[in-house]
Amino acid sequence: MKNFIIVILVISLFSCEKELIGQETGQNTPVDNFELLWEDFSEYYGEFNVKNIDWDSLYVIYRPQISDEMTEESFYQVITGMLSTLYDPHVTLYPTTPGLPRWSVDLVDGMKSIEDFDMDLILEKYIIKMIFDDGPVQYGLLADHIGYVHIDQFEMGMKFIKKVMPQMILDLNGTTGLIIDIRDTPGGRDPEAQLIAGYFVNEKKLYMTSRKKNGPGRNDFADPVDWFVEPQESTYTQPIILLSTSYTMSGAETFTWALRRMEQVTHVGDTTGGAFSDMIMREMYNGWLYSISVGDYRDSEGNSYEGMGIPPDIYIQNTPEDIERDTDIVLESAINLLN
Repeated sequence: MKNFIIVILVISLFSCEKELIGQETGQNTPVDNFELLWEDFSEYYGEFNVKNIDWDSLYVIYRPQISDEMTEESFYQVITGMLSTLYDPHVTLYPTTPGLPRWSVDLVDGMKSIEDFDMDLILEKYIIKMIFDDGPVQYGLLADHIGYVHIDQFEMGMKFIKKVMPQMILDLNGTTGLIIDIRDTPGGRDPEAQLIAGYFVNEKKLYMTSRKKNGPGRNDFADPVDWFVEPQESTYTQPIILLSTSYTMSGAETFTWALRRMEQVTHVGDTTGGAFSDMIMREMYNGWLYSISVGDYRDSEGNSYEGMGIPPDIYIQNTPEDIERDTDIVLESAINLLN
């Protein structure tokens, strides 16, 4: 997962293969733009079946609301209303009209903030010794000789992973347990998540299957691909607590699937965001860009968690008030579990 082509403007999206593909010829009118948007999702969206969505019925509801006399703001409201029915954080609209914010179901005024996690709080209050903090993987020691690993994204490159992870296993080898924190991790590339997971497992296991749209029909998919997590040369075998929130998405969720296959891993925190699929990028005649989820991702038992997220083994969530009081009750609970 996860490449991106820059078109007109720079867009930063963690997780998901992004690709701009050819467009049909049409006019820059609300009607033609709507028809193009609807048809693109009809042909390329990979999750209608798993979400039990009748896309044709949505056309009947929303097409009559479109006219060539409507304003861009009104057009924006109608199409985001239609896209919201997909409840897919990987579906994002990037309008180029001033005053209209980037839209997705998990954004407010074009932004998303996490209020139940604060890395600065962890560094200031809980980390006793920081061993490595130069890059997207940071690790150190907590009280009671417990290791702590924070991964803020899975787009760091295979070379970086193969350099940092063996040293991390060596540095944390004598700890009594490990907390892996992906509570603020919006995603990344699945092969990188797969490789990193291999440093925390002791046997090869199937953890995911994926398939992608390869034709215009609603059921036109390529053959499924099996994903296995495999132990690397250096592995951590002590008990592990994996922490997540609703901000944990995409590559971080497939990483969660991989670790949850291991008996020594306990998943604690909030349900993940529920956005697994790769994406492609498309463009309307007015220059607005939008992403479309093209995959159908399942866990090792064939279950889809798109739009629902992965529920933890133990549910516990910080409140904004907890963070304001400089207390991370989720992290403290994880420490207590390991003790």
